[in-house]
Amino acid sequence: MKIKQVKSKKERFMDLLYLGDEDEDMINKYLKKSDMFVCYEENELIGQITILRLANKIYEIKNISIYEQFQKKGYGSKLIKFIFEHYKNKASIIILGTGECDKIISFYENLGFKYFMRKRNFFIDNYDHEMYEDGTKLIDMLYFKKVI
Repeated sequence: MKIKQVKSKKERFMDLLYLGDEDEDMINKYLKKSDMFVCYEENELIGQITILRLANKIYEIKNISIYEQFQKKGYGSKLIKFIFEHYKNKASIIILGTGECDKIISFYENLGFKYFMRKRNFFIDNYDHEMYEDGTKLIDMLYFKKVI
């Protein structure tokens, strides 16, 4: 797997970004200010991760997505572990937000993230349509952090 940083024209990966966030307006709020990395396997695009500096030594993973045919093969974990290594001298804490879906929460907890906060009604207040993950309607945003 090869990982490359995208420094310009990040919007060309919008179809991939939509897999992690279904709203273009929400994506546009962070995309230009974020660092984006894409991963390839034998020159085939697999997925991406987008991370934003929030404050001194605090970064937030804003979007991570893997094309469906490559999911459940370890690429998401590899991207997050890449972020831990790449930002180890810049960040002391990496946070992320996700919907309340047991499978996704378990994925992040297995990577060492710990729950720390809930934003009530986030998906209802910030999206113009109902959002579902693995059959579960998303209402609250759960935030997780990892000290690196």
